[in-house]
Amino acid sequence: VPTAVSYGEATGNIWLDGAKCSGIEPALDQCPASLRIVNNCANGEYAQVSCSGPVPVRLVNGNNMCSGRVEIYYNSTWGTVCGRSWDINAGNVVCRVLNCGTARSVRTAVSYGEPTGNIWLD
Repeated sequence: VPTAVSYGEATGNIWLDGAKCSGIEPALDQCPASLRIVNNCANGEYAQVSCSGPVPVRLVNGNNMCSGRVEIYYNSTWGTVCGRSWDINAGNVVCRVLNCGTARSVRTAVSYGEPTGNIWLD
């Protein structure tokens, strides 16, 4: 967990106080919080995060950028995601990451061509 000054002292306005995210919100503004006009944030209470890193995802062989076979980038190589337990919830995650709305359907067949290369998630 980053310390209060891991990323430098905060400057400017403090807009959110007491954010209580559940972890499933699609954006920070969806977390319950108080809008603050007056700064009552004590020194060292600045929100900070260190992420594990993005998992690049793409859809290939579809008829547009929001359809196709799911691939992720890992170890400097694109690879396919196995569809053994693939469902609409997983499809919704991919669609959200790609700014493609929600999943209308998911498939586990070869609708978008046979995969080549590695299967990264099984």
